[in-house]
This record gives sequence, structure tokens and C-alpha cells, in this order.
Amino acid sequence: MLVRRPLFTLFWVGSAYASGKCLSSNAAGKEGYNACCTGQSSGTESVKGVEYQYTCQEYSLDSKGKQGQVSIATTAADCARQCAENPECVVSTWYATRKQCLVLSDPGFLTHGPAKYWVTFVRTGKTTDEKSGTEQCKEAEANCSSEKVVLEKELQDRCEKEKVTLSAKCDEDKASKDKKLQESKQEWEKKITALKNTCDAEKAVLEKTNNDAKAKLEEENNKLKEEKIAQEKANNDAKTKLEEENNKLKEAIATIGGGPAKPDSLPSGIDPYLPCPDIDGKEYTVDGITYKAFCWKKPRGRYIDTDFNGGKLNIRDLVIGMKACSLDPVCQGIYSDNHGFWAIHLDYQFPPLYEIGRGNGVVEQHFSLIPVQPRGNNVSPNALSIPSLIAGDVFGGCPESDGQQLTIGSHTFDFRCREYARGTEIPISSFIRYPPWCLAVCAGTPGCQGTSMGLGSCKFYSSYEKLEKTEQSKIATHHWVAMLSEARKD
Repeated sequence: MLVRRPLFTLFWVGSAYASGKCLSSNAAGKEGYNACCTGQSSGTESVKGVEYQYTCQEYSLDSKGKQGQVSIATTAADCARQCAENPECVVSTWYATRKQCLVLSDPGFLTHGPAKYWVTFVRTGKTTDEKSGTEQCKEAEANCSSEKVVLEKELQDRCEKEKVTLSAKCDEDKASKDKKLQESKQEWEKKITALKNTCDAEKAVLEKTNNDAKAKLEEENNKLKEEKIAQEKANNDAKTKLEEENNKLKEAIATIGGGPAKPDSLPSGIDPYLPCPDIDGKEYTVDGITYKAFCWKKPRGRYIDTDFNGGKLNIRDLVIGMKACSLDPVCQGIYSDNHGFWAIHLDYQFPPLYEIGRGNGVVEQHFSLIPVQPRGNNVSPNALSIPSLIAGDVFGGCPESDGQQLTIGSHTFDFRCREYARGTEIPISSFIRYPPWCLAVCAGTPGCQGTSMGLGSCKFYSSYEKLEKTEQSKIATHHWVAMLSEARKD
């Protein structure tokens, strides 16, 4: 097909404009730079009959690193023109943002870059014969008229030839399509007949399948009814057995002195730093264990020292302290000294008989929280409870205890001797380093999913990185982490 070129492409407007738009632009500063460098990084153009090879983001210095002659140039063409007017100039560099022009006559010049808003114009040694605009227009008009006559003749001849060819081709295509249409019609009639036969056969199979499924469903329904009757019997048997076990458990609780479970009755409105004398003589129930508070008294007998093997227990929250004792089956009471450090008592004494002097009156805060009934010795302690640690240390016997599962109350923890510091922490005000108490505090704190300890005190987490990701770390003697085997929902 003959393509007619637009009339404007036939105009030759001079070599200064034929190669590009850099030196033909009157745009100043950054706009002039964009005219030269948007869509291309180099080009060849001329001004005042001198041809230049220009490159964007480069500037030139002479062989000694000097700038040469510096002058003002508003546009790229101004800078190139200054070089064209100087016979000794070999290269000029335009700095668009400052509108400066560096003219060099040193043939050994060096270019540098990348440098934004710089353009280098290097003389190619060629010259061009620029014609005036009027001469260019007349020449283009003559060329256009001559080419127009030739194109019209060629277009008419080709149109006639194509007309004849297309008419013949149209007749041929019509005959071919009519033939294919008839063949397609016959083929579809065959397919419709085959599909009807297939549909009838599938319909018969489907009816048989439905009848079979209906019979099987009735059979399964009868079986489910029988299983339901058997399950109801099993549930009734299990319920009877559970009631028997509950009765035995109640008897066991009564035997160890716990008595029937009581609802919690917690201290309220108590200053955790000055609880005495407000709590003296009052009773509080935590997790089914009822405690009585005694100000300026403590029990006699065995206890774990507040600085046992470096593990100070500093718990200002009375509820958490009693909750931790309730969850440790061998805790017979807790005592807090004037500095807030707690001792864990192993021997039961109610009321406590050791009286503490009050040199500074109520300022000195000494108190004990003792269960009103002794804890039973027939309760099995967990692996990290007090008797297990008397011969060990506050770090849970690491690395020996690595990989153990420890149960506190109804919560089971996976215990690892690993460094661990990832997760969302719960701000619990305490300084606890004693593992069973750390686990007990977590078990008794809603939303706590785990706890860990390094060289400081225990940290508590509401969310955490899975333990599997810590398995590649080295076993650490003074670090451990314990996370719930199953996430809690409270």
C-alpha cells in the first residue's frame, strides 16, 4: 500500500533543526536542558554553520583541570554560538541552572560526569550551509508539487489494479464460505444426533445412581440412629463416672484441708507499698485458697530465703503473690519484708508466732499471707516447684530441664533453656527470677501466653515467636523460655 507522507515532513528547515530540538529551542535554564535531554542523552546539531556533538550530564575541563573562559549563556544555543564565534574553541559546556558557558580551546580537554543540568558541545569539524527560511519554503513547495503529481498518478493506477483484484478475491471467498457453511451445517446435525443419544444413556444411568443413593442413605440413617442410641448410653455412663470422680475429688480436697472451692475475694483499695495495717486480720480467697493477712508477723520453720541463690522475689501485687502461692502445691504461706522481698514458707504455722518489732511504726511494712488451712502433702509438686529447686538454682536446673513440659494449675508450658527476647510484652510490675513463680504469675494473668528470663527478671508475653525458631540457638545456662503448649483464650 502506498503511504503518503504528511506535507510537513517534506520541509527541510536547515541542518540546525533537522538533527533535533536542542539548539533550536529558545527555552532558558532547566527548560532548555529538558529540551536537549528529555528522551535522549546525546545528539548532533548545528548553529551558525558549525556542527556539534552534544552530550547530557557531562562537563569539560582543560587538560590542567581548569574551566577555561566563563560567560553568561541563557540558552543552550547561546553557549554553542559563543564557541562557533571563536575559531579556537573546540568545546563548550553549558550549566543550565546557573546559565553559564565554559569555552575551551584545549584539544586535550577531559569530560566529567554524570553531572545534572550540564551539557557539553564538542565541535565535529564539519560545517553546514544554512539556508534562509524563505529559500527553504520555496524549495519545499517545488518538491511538494512535483511529488504530488507523481503520487496522484501512482495512486490512481494502483487503485484500479486493486479494485479488479479485490472483486475477484471477493467472489472466490464467497464461494468458499458457502461451501464451508454447508459442511458445517451437516457436521452439527451429526453432533446433535450423537448428543441426544448420549443424553438418553446418561439419564438412564443417573436414575439408577439416584435410586442406589437413596437406598444407601436410608441404610446410613438407620445406622446413625443406632449409633446415636449407643452414644447417648456412653454419654450417660461417662456423666455417671464423672460425677463419681468429682465426688472423690471433693473428698480429696476436704482431706488435704482445702475444703470446697470458694469464689475469689480480692483486696481492693490497698496501697501496695503501705498495705499495713489495712490488711491486718483480713481474709482473701485466691484460686480456691483462703489466706489471712498478719501485719508484723511471720511463721517459724523452713523457708526459701528472699535472696535464695540470687533469686529475689519482689512482688508488690498482693493478688499475684497469693495466686502464685495457690498454684504451687507446697507453698504454706508467704512473707514480705520491709523492702518488698518475699520468702516462701515450707512449714505451716497458723497464726504465725514470730513477731517483728516496729521501730518506725507503720512505716516498716512486714506482713505474712498464710492459708487458713494447711496445704496437703499428698499433692504432687510440679517439676519446678520448691522441693525440686532446693538443691538446684533459680534458673530451673538449666540445661538439664531443657525440653520439659511443666504444668501449673490447668496450664501446660513448654520449657526451653534458650536465649529469648522476641514477643509483645505484658507490663507486670515485679522483679521475679524464681521459675515456678514466673510460670505461676503467667498462669494467673489473663492473656499471658508465656514467660522468659535472662540475666534480669522474668518477662511476660501476650504474643510470641514460635519456640521452633529458637531451636538453632545454643543452650544457655542462665536463660530460659516457657510458652504455653496451647494458646489461652482469656
